[in-house]
Amino acid sequence: MNTSLNKPLISVVMPAYNHQAFVAEAIRSVLTQTLQDIELIIINDGSSDNTEKVILEFADSRIRYFTQSNQGAHHALNRGIALAQGEYLAIINSDDVFLPNRLEIMFDALQQSNLDFVISDINLINEYSEIIVDSSHWWLTWYEDVKQRYQQTPSPAATLLAGNYAISSSNFFFRASLANKLGGFRPFRYILDYDYVFRAALITPRTFSFLIGQKLLNYRLHSSNTIMENRLLANIETRYFIKQSISKYFGDELRAPVAYLSKIDNYIKKIQQHNFNQSIHALRQQNDQLQQQYHQLHHQLHDRCELLIRQLALFENSKSYRIGRMITAPYRWFASKWPGK
Repeated sequence: MNTSLNKPLISVVMPAYNHQAFVAEAIRSVLTQTLQDIELIIINDGSSDNTEKVILEFADSRIRYFTQSNQGAHHALNRGIALAQGEYLAIINSDDVFLPNRLEIMFDALQQSNLDFVISDINLINEYSEIIVDSSHWWLTWYEDVKQRYQQTPSPAATLLAGNYAISSSNFFFRASLANKLGGFRPFRYILDYDYVFRAALITPRTFSFLIGQKLLNYRLHSSNTIMENRLLANIETRYFIKQSISKYFGDELRAPVAYLSKIDNYIKKIQQHNFNQSIHALRQQNDQLQQQYHQLHHQLHDRCELLIRQLALFENSKSYRIGRMITAPYRWFASKWPGK
């Protein structure tokens, strides 16, 4: 528990939820920073695994630990920010990792250039904390593309509409005074970081900076990432956010085109539904035809079997069949006595 009367320079907020395998590494990465004038506020958002047990193993006075029922990442973040005492704020999710000099470099960049909000370049790591370096990896390919867009576009907010180059709330470093201007994290499930950084870039475009080339965060991509749990809903939420943000960024100038875009989207959905219905209808027709062919074949086979049975019955009742049975009777008797012969 941090009982110091002196307020820390930086407050690091960590929302923690069901990350027993990763939270210890995340905590250590904060406590071992080269800039030590910090507090670490951990909000356990109702974890049902051993996350709390792992957290309580750390005996560091800079840690302030709180627990609550599961209310979502946005609530945990807002609570942590409200409890923060530092002049500057950083966030780290309980499955990510700060590089040792992250806070020092971010703080120096903010001070030297009189910035309000700073993000850094990142490394992508897997569940084993291994840095993924394969340039053909789909995520790295996408990330390089959005970084290039940032460098080619003068407005950080406009670039965000082409992709969230901030990647995660773990990448946020900003003045505490800015938090009041931005308002809290909103109750999005998949894009709460996207929404927050967009507001920051929109409000403070000249004091917003992306330290491209300085990889100061290890962002973990694994099967339990929130963004990976339901890609359809994540994309729906992202689409909603982008449409709303375009209107906010460009104002009345683009409201009509955005409204028209919605109409086109609805039309596309109707066409897709119509095509789907047509496909279903065609499949049903094919199924009906196959059913008819099946019944026809079934009747033909049935009739053929009936004919063969009648023919066999006639043969068994014929005089030649009875004579043949009489002639072969001794052989059949002999075969039954010596079956192996």
